[in-house]
Amino acid sequence: MAKDARKLRDQAQKAVDKGKWKKALEAYVELERVEPANGDWSRRAADAHRRLGQRSDEIVALMRAVERYSQAGFLVKAIAMCKMILAIDPEHTASQQALAEFSAARGIPVARRSNVSGRVGMPAPAAPPEVAKARTIPPGATLEEVDLNKVVPGAKDVGGVAEAPSGIYEIPIEEVELVLEEYEEPAAAAPPPSPATQQAADVFPRTPLFSELGRDSLHQLITKVQLVELAAGDVLFKQGDRSDALYVVAEGAVAVVSEGPPRVKLVRLEEGEFFGEIGLMTNAPRRATVEAAEDTQLIRIDLDVIGDLVEDEPRVLQVLLRFLRDRLIDNLVKTSPLFEPFGGDERDELARRFRFLEVERDAVLVTQDARADGLYVLLSGRAEVVRGGDGADDSGRRLATLDVGDLFGEMSLLTHEPAVATVRTTSKCFVLQLPDNVFREIIMTHPQVLMFVGDLADQRRRENAAIIDGTADYAEGHVELV
Repeated sequence: MAKDARKLRDQAQKAVDKGKWKKALEAYVELERVEPANGDWSRRAADAHRRLGQRSDEIVALMRAVERYSQAGFLVKAIAMCKMILAIDPEHTASQQALAEFSAARGIPVARRSNVSGRVGMPAPAAPPEVAKARTIPPGATLEEVDLNKVVPGAKDVGGVAEAPSGIYEIPIEEVELVLEEYEEPAAAAPPPSPATQQAADVFPRTPLFSELGRDSLHQLITKVQLVELAAGDVLFKQGDRSDALYVVAEGAVAVVSEGPPRVKLVRLEEGEFFGEIGLMTNAPRRATVEAAEDTQLIRIDLDVIGDLVEDEPRVLQVLLRFLRDRLIDNLVKTSPLFEPFGGDERDELARRFRFLEVERDAVLVTQDARADGLYVLLSGRAEVVRGGDGADDSGRRLATLDVGDLFGEMSLLTHEPAVATVRTTSKCFVLQLPDNVFREIIMTHPQVLMFVGDLADQRRRENAAIIDGTADYAEGHVELV
């Protein structure tokens, strides 16, 4: 059987390479028979039907892929196939029902809040104008435009007193848990899940954001995402483009590229991986180009869909912030030699030790001639590095401007010496902070890190001396975000 499958795969690929789509289709249909659990063959058969102009047959093949992916537990792929069908036939009831069943498999009632567009049920009366509530995230806005300290329970000023607030707020993101059983619908409100959808629930991919959403929030996400198809080499967006959506790879792979110069491929992202998170934080341009490394299907999640989720379930906001923090720490571990030894559970624990801070404009995070109180990573906004003056005004010599992904405070922590300059925000910022006591604990409990820090600290002292006498520029680390 395995030999037959290999032979068929070779035949199919040769036919595709030569553009002989009828021959390729015959091979894919036979592969469906030989490997009936593999939804990829149904999907590729659908592509062959499309190339041959057989749209109704394409839909039939895509539905076979939906069933096989859902049986195997590949929910993201099954959703992508449903979206492909609905792009061909928006009224296709079987694919609409399949999306509803994916929701039911996680206990998400299909008929819930009837006042939400696109759901089952009679429209609810509109709220009177006088009680209408402003959206937490307005349409078209990013998290940068939201005062988190006013909407997230438990937010606190961490650097000031009542008479003189610091403008630095810690936003709690660990305490919240979205409990899937918090809402019970009568048994008749939704059909019992089929064996296929129940199996999908059991092996639901443990991807960030998806796995932590509650019933109704997951239902919204599933029904409002968009499918994006790319051929190998196609560019999804370019470095410098506007950030307006988050993406997850449903099939295939993309390459993240820095345009430089020189042009450099930073990383390859494959099935189940997210990217584009910077677009949730800020309207700042994309920091890199993303292009398809092979034929690829992506799930696109628009900013306004995220805003809808937050509006219906406010706790989603904290889950989203935790997701963003964990994504950045994952990038930090991949790019910084300092945190290279961390992996698996240690990486998760490292992420939990970082605090999520909302910082107002003109707030001072690091003060010249004082020890830095932590390692900082800039998630959004800008800050300036100033030497001389009192750090609270525009006096002094500007050494650098810090942007998204830049680290600071590292020099002082590594050398155990006062900071050589003040770091002051020039706009509202979101910042991650690893407190100094946690930083020291990490160094002392990881011999590999301790050895690296010994060499790096000497290098930093030389750099500090050069900065002070004006013969070198200020520079610390950087984490690339897309």
